[in-house]
Amino acid sequence: MQAIDTEKALTLLGFEVKRNGSYLDFISPECGHENSIRYHGEKKNVAYCPTCKKGSNIIALTSLVKKIEFQDAKNMLIEKATYTDKPIEEELNLNYTLEWCDEMAKQGLNQ
Repeated sequence: MQAIDTEKALTLLGFEVKRNGSYLDFISPECGHENSIRYHGEKKNVAYCPTCKKGSNIIALTSLVKKIEFQDAKNMLIEKATYTDKPIEEELNLNYTLEWCDEMAKQGLNQ
């Protein structure tokens, strides 16, 4: 589930999303009220609807909305909604001077 781009997946499912901290808010397909899904961090792609008190995840949500089996939903998301690596466009600039400090000496580093 970590490889799934949450916003891309919800858009693919036809949801309008609104960012709210590390969550995306969207309308629950089960009760029609606002639902939240985490798009960043350890519990990414886990959703909770405070109205119907149900938890879910992006794969189960896809399975429900598209009316397909869980494994088919997982395969669909892997194919169409995974993160794409963006090439680094800016060259790394290491134009600075390292200053020696006592903490470095405590770590066993020498000047």
